[in-house]
Amino acid sequence: MADEFSITGYDDVAGEDVGYDVGYDVGYDVGRRRAKRRPAPPGLARAPMTRGPALASGPYGGSIHAAEPRSVKALYQVFGLGVVPAHIAGGGWQLLQVFQECFRPERLALSETIPGDNTIQAIFIGVAPQSANVAALPLAAFAPGAFETRVQFSTGQPGQQFSILGNSNAGGAGATVSGMCFGTVLKAG
Repeated sequence: MADEFSITGYDDVAGEDVGYDVGYDVGYDVGRRRAKRRPAPPGLARAPMTRGPALASGPYGGSIHAAEPRSVKALYQVFGLGVVPAHIAGGGWQLLQVFQECFRPERLALSETIPGDNTIQAIFIGVAPQSANVAALPLAAFAPGAFETRVQFSTGQPGQQFSILGNSNAGGAGATVSGMCFGTVLKAG
């Protein structure tokens, strides 16, 4: 007898499968079929209406799409985070900037005037944390001369904040923390 899950035809009295393979025929026919193409509507109206995300339904039930830019350039650029004074008796500080364009930071470079004095408590883009856990990081891990510091952060949208929260352990008169990011900006053009 054939297996109870067999779709290959019928069984003879001796238990051998003597039918043909139905699954093979169906799969062969489906693989050979080609999709029929509709003819394009006349005029130039089709091109901008079929690109981009659907925005709404049109007057006759079709969807209206946003036109996409013809080309997009990915530019590797810098993003300054500014300078903040570290507290004299120790305490918290924050580097904070607002994105003006869609920007994905890929390398963070931070410097401190008193080496080994500062730790990073959190890195945020908008309200999303950008580290895998909540733990203090040495600021020296992102020093300009550090290696293996390339990180793929989330993409910041215009108007979102990029913030780094940190602590100054001992502080000192005139101690500062400054930083910048290198990353990718997508521009139409």
